[in-house]
Amino acid sequence: MAEEFNDNENKTEEPTQKRLEEALKRGDVVKSQEVNTWFVVAGGALVLMAFSGTTGKDLSATMRGLIANAHDISVDGPALPRLFQKIGGEMLAAVAIPFLVLMLAALGGNIIQHRLIWTYETLAPKLSRISPAAGLKRIFSKQSLANLGKGLIKLILIGGVLTVLMWPERERLEALTRSDLSGLLPLSLSLTLKLLGSVVAMLAIVAAADYLFQYRQWHERQKMSVRELKEEFKQTEGDPAIKGKMKQVRQLRMRRRMIAAVPKAAVVITNPTHFAVALE
Repeated sequence: MAEEFNDNENKTEEPTQKRLEEALKRGDVVKSQEVNTWFVVAGGALVLMAFSGTTGKDLSATMRGLIANAHDISVDGPALPRLFQKIGGEMLAAVAIPFLVLMLAALGGNIIQHRLIWTYETLAPKLSRISPAAGLKRIFSKQSLANLGKGLIKLILIGGVLTVLMWPERERLEALTRSDLSGLLPLSLSLTLKLLGSVVAMLAIVAAADYLFQYRQWHERQKMSVRELKEEFKQTEGDPAIKGKMKQVRQLRMRRRMIAAVPKAAVVITNPTHFAVALE
């Protein structure tokens, strides 16, 4: 038990390719949630910048037509389901492309970190997940402290950016309460895009730092001890002791065949200190 404990504590050897492939099959890959968050936020900013005008016009046209012709719309019998179907179809068509962009952004956040894998091992029930001791260990682990630090850093950065960007706009924001709705939407969109651009830039730095941290943590988990390296070598190349024994047996058999063939020789040329050659 002491040897096994020390072996687990002294994982100082670099992981082999076989070890890395096994980790990938288990679903143990480098994954930073901050990278996924950055892709989603950046995708949302892109959607808002590229599709807010057309999507807003399509939705407003649908609602305007619905309100203007409310007195002519029949809601009796099968007419009501058809009405909901029509409105739902128009709304779905308006948001389909932005929703697709967000889906691709969320998928891209995972693909850029590691290739797609299919494994059910992460879904298998494990007692360590419900163990109070394991839970406390996770709460006070290095990963939990890193998550707490990231949360505080993001809160401070985003709060600072909101203050810096919105404080000069305080008079315009106050005037919005007295302005017309037609002027409210463009200003709101402009300020939102400005804020999102700053948030995306900050989250890019946080995501890059978190990915490097997660990669280091993952690499440390994959390191091997000398004992594990020997075990893997035995599994892939065979036990060196057994291979050496087999080599000795083969050499002994070959020597016996050679000695048995000497009486058939016509002449034997010898050098007492080095070799002997028998010719038939």
